[in-house]
Amino acid sequence: MLIHQPYWQLSFAKVGDAWWNWLQMHSFYADCIYHDGCFYAVTEEGAIDMYNLDGPSVIHRRILPDMVDVAQRYYILQAPWGDFLQIYKERDWDPERPVGETYATAFEVYKVDFVEQKRVKMAGIGDYALFTGKSTTSCFSVKDHPGLMSNHVYYTHDDHEDLFDCEDDPRDIGVYDLENNSRTRLVGSSRLDVKPCVLYS
Repeated sequence: MLIHQPYWQLSFAKVGDAWWNWLQMHSFYADCIYHDGCFYAVTEEGAIDMYNLDGPSVIHRRILPDMVDVAQRYYILQAPWGDFLQIYKERDWDPERPVGETYATAFEVYKVDFVEQKRVKMAGIGDYALFTGKSTTSCFSVKDHPGLMSNHVYYTHDDHEDLFDCEDDPRDIGVYDLENNSRTRLVGSSRLDVKPCVLYS
C-alpha cells in the first residue's frame, strides 16, 4: 500500500500484479498499517478507514470518525504488546520562524479497538518509545534498546508544505516526554528549559 500524490491518496498491489491499483474515492491519508487481512488508514483529520482487499472488489468502511481539524497530524501502528495505537500530534506556528512553518507542541496516545470501534486515551506507554515522522511509525522496547528513553516520542519534521516549500529552513526534530508533557528540541535553537536527551540510532 502506498500513500501518494495527488491528495495523499492510496494505491495497492498484490503479489503478482503488473500494476498498482489506485483507490481514488478517498483522499488525505496520513498513515496506514496492515492487520489480519485488512489495511487501516488514518486521515489527516484523525478518522480511521478500513480497506479489505481480499475479494474481487475493494470493501471500504469508516470505523472511527474524525478527531479534530486538519491542522494537526495523526499516526497509527500496532504496538509490540499487541494493542493498536493512534498518535495525535498537536502543531502550531512559530512567529519567530519562517512564515507558515510549524512545530510540535504536544503528543497524545490512544488505544484503538477496531471491533468495538472506539479509542481510549492512554496515560503513557510505559517502558517503550515511539518514533514518528515521514517514514514508518514505530514503537520499541527500551529494555531491548537501552539508548532510548521510556515513555517518550521521538519525532521528526513531517509537515508536507514545510518539506516541499521551505526545504532550506530548520526542521522541528525532537523528543517529547509523555509523563510531564515537555519537549526537547534536537535541531536548531531552543528556548525550552528541559533535560537533555541522547539520540538513538
